[in-house]
Parts: sequence; structure tokens; C-alpha cells
Amino acid sequence: MKNLLLLSALLLGTYSASANALECGDSIEVDTVMEADLDCSSYSGFAALEIKGDAVLNAKGHSINTPNTSVGIYAEGGLIKIKNLDLSGAPGAIGIMGYNVRKLVVNKTTARDMFIGVDYYTSDDYDCDRVRVSNSDLSDNDYAVRVNSPNCDYTPRFVNSNFSNSKEYALYLTAKKIRINGLLDNDFTGSSNGLLLQSFEKTVIVNLDLSNSDIQGTQVFAYESPLVKIKDSQFGNNAGEGVHLYDINKVIMRRVSSINSGVGIKIANDRVGTEFKGRKITTNGNDIAGLILSSSNDIKFSSIDLPEESNSILDFLLIDNQ
Repeated sequence: MKNLLLLSALLLGTYSASANALECGDSIEVDTVMEADLDCSSYSGFAALEIKGDAVLNAKGHSINTPNTSVGIYAEGGLIKIKNLDLSGAPGAIGIMGYNVRKLVVNKTTARDMFIGVDYYTSDDYDCDRVRVSNSDLSDNDYAVRVNSPNCDYTPRFVNSNFSNSKEYALYLTAKKIRINGLLDNDFTGSSNGLLLQSFEKTVIVNLDLSNSDIQGTQVFAYESPLVKIKDSQFGNNAGEGVHLYDINKVIMRRVSSINSGVGIKIANDRVGTEFKGRKITTNGNDIAGLILSSSNDIKFSSIDLPEESNSILDFLLIDNQ
């Protein structure tokens, strides 16, 4: 028992020292609690803090101010969690960057007015789990979240977070597989565009309702993917486009509506012969067209399966250059 108590005291001492001695440029490799704000306004290294291995940073509501670094927090390792943090940095900087992190969890964290709020990047052969962002404010960035994980079967978890006023896209996701299931109480209000998606095997979108999201431009743009499936989803009520798919080998849509926009749905190709199958698609009130199927090169759609009796295209249907 004596040895156990001694070991506990030593561990507590190490933990406390890590918390109290936190300075700009530190590398964290154990669970750490911030006990005060961290002002890095005079620090100009790459990142204000680095987190390595498996570790939790609990900021307890404290702030990190780092206007002269490229990254606020740089993470690399296994399971890394960042929570209860108020992070501010330069307009061209990245708030939280994860590189080859198996799973990155960001909760109750603010990272605003930067280039990217949370940036998750893995090498081509790195096998990762996912990014989870919850209860966080990543508003007013160029991109709220950007993901580049080419070897990952990626099911993102974005829950109850503020992605509003994103200047480019709120979410920019690249992965081997992407599955979007629902909106999960995230706020896209005032963003220039919504989701930018590229998958190397397939993208599946289910139960996504962006019809009242107040996204100004394109709500979903997916490009250069073998397969995109969209079902049971609603888009529209914006000035731009509900859905824009570009150079997708195969597109399947089921029970999809896109209304009261500039363009409801646009599917275009330049280099691949798209195979398109649409059932129970509804468009209405779009200013330019409800559905556009267009090839801009010599390569045409390989097939268009759009039975009139199954779909309700109540505004303009344009099938161009086929």
C-alpha cells in the first residue's frame, strides 16, 4: 500500500507540474489540464502547443492567444482529445491541425476568424478512424473543418457545432469512403458554401436536410469520385445550387428534392462517362433549372435513367450536349 500511495503521489506531481508549467511551444504527451490562460502573442514558432501520442488537453475554459504562429495546436499520434478551449490566432492560420492522428476529438472548443478551424490530414497509407467535432464554435473561418484522409473509411461526426459564415466551404472532406448521415444540429447559417466532398471509392449522403440552412452558394459539391449516392435528402431555398456533382462515374439519387434555388441539381462531366439513375426526384421553383445534365467535352453520359413517371421535375430540365 505504501508503494501504491508513493506511486500515486508521483503521478499526481507529474500531472500537476505539466498543467502549471505550460508554456508557448510546449509538447504535451500526457493528459494535461490548463490552469490559466496562455498568451503566446510574443511567440512565433510553428504552433503554440503540440500534442503527441495519446493525450487529452482540458483547457477548463481557458484561452490560447497565438497571433504569430501558423497553427494554434498541432497534434500527432493515436487518440487525442481537445476540450473546453478558447483558441484565437491569425486570419491565415489553422486553429487545430491533426497529422496522422488515429482519432481526433474536439469538444466545446472555439476557433474562429482563421483560415481553417480544424484541419485533419493523414498520409496516403495511414489507416485512421475519424475526426469528431462537437459543441464547438468554428464560425467565420474560410473552412470550418478540412479533412484529407485518402486511406480512411471516413464517417465524420459533427454534432451541435457552429460552422456559420464560412467564407469558402463549411466542410471540405476527402477520404476513401465518405458517409454523411443527417445534419445533427450543426449551424451553416451565412456560409458561402456547404459541403465539398471527394471520395476515392464512394460517397453516401442519407437524411441530409439543407433546405433551410441559409447556405448562399452550393450546398453540396462532390467531385471526381467513382460513386455518389444521395437518398432521402432535401436541398434548396438558396441563391446558388442545391447539389452539384462533377466527374462522378456513377450517380444514384432516391427521394431527393431541391427547390427554390438558382439550380436545383446539376450533374456535369468533363472526363468520365457518368451513369445516372434518378428516382423520386423533386424540383420546383428554381430560377435557372431544376435539373441540369451536361457534358462539356466529347465524353457523354454513359446512361441516363430518369423515368418521367417516377420523378417530379416541375421546372426546367436541361440535358445538354448528349
